[in-house]
Amino acid sequence: ISIAIGHEVAVTALQVAMAYGAIANGGYLMKPFVVKEIRDREGKIVQQYYPQRIRRVMDREVANTMAKILERVVDKGTGRLAKIPGYRIAGKTGTAQKPLKDRPGYSNSKFIASFCGFFPVDQPRFLIFVMIDEPHPAHSGGHVAAPTFKKILERILKIYEIPPQQYTSVEETHIGENDKFYVPNLVGRRYDVAVQILDELGLNYQLEGEGLLVMKQEFHSDSETPQVVLTMARKMDDEEKVTVPDVRGLSVRKAVSILSFRGLRVHLNGSGRVVKQSLDPGLQVRPGTHIWIACESTGDLPVEIRVTN
Repeated sequence: ISIAIGHEVAVTALQVAMAYGAIANGGYLMKPFVVKEIRDREGKIVQQYYPQRIRRVMDREVANTMAKILERVVDKGTGRLAKIPGYRIAGKTGTAQKPLKDRPGYSNSKFIASFCGFFPVDQPRFLIFVMIDEPHPAHSGGHVAAPTFKKILERILKIYEIPPQQYTSVEETHIGENDKFYVPNLVGRRYDVAVQILDELGLNYQLEGEGLLVMKQEFHSDSETPQVVLTMARKMDDEEKVTVPDVRGLSVRKAVSILSFRGLRVHLNGSGRVVKQSLDPGLQVRPGTHIWIACESTGDLPVEIRVTN
């Protein structure tokens, strides 16, 4: 029984994070790494490192089901203190008794509280594992580690300027008595992102119209093969434009991450911290617009800059 509830099994924080990462990555166990790339003094990339799959440890369907269960933990279960309105988060709390040092058994006063979660549920980008040794007076993962996870993620959302997601929850669509399909709201998403989400969920889909933006979504369950019908549009409306952030003073890595998340195409000149950017902060542009950033090693921008809307 002790093993069944988690005792007598020791794992490192990295191992826990890798296990949850396998769920977030559709069932694939990934090799962890901390260095993305190595550059020389001139800023040229000498070596790059990329995510590597170790092996598949669970079926994609199992991973998707687990992700939905973990989302409900945050939404209605013991992980409620990790919840951030407008953002879909999956995670699980942990509360472990520490073993006694002078005799067999486990302490009733010393604990390890933990919470591991990832965001967003449908297209995970961030995974955070919080472990707190001997918290006091509260000791449960839900009351100690989950709020810490929330504070860390709130900081990340602010740094990367990630707005609340366009959908508030997953739509549960009943196909038959025993079958259920979970269809996220894809309206407003780009074609490539929408198709990737549907492929990962194992849903059949049909595209109508032309364009790169999903303007309408329907679910047809009356056929032999239920499918999602997406109506595409050629152009984005004004409300689909993005605001150019001010990345001056930021590191290259942070600037590129923020700009790329906004859907902008980034061109680098130099290395170090950003001293200039070709598009004024606050400017409304369409996703896919090119932006040049100059860093402190050169400080020079291209002679001619063209803005492509």
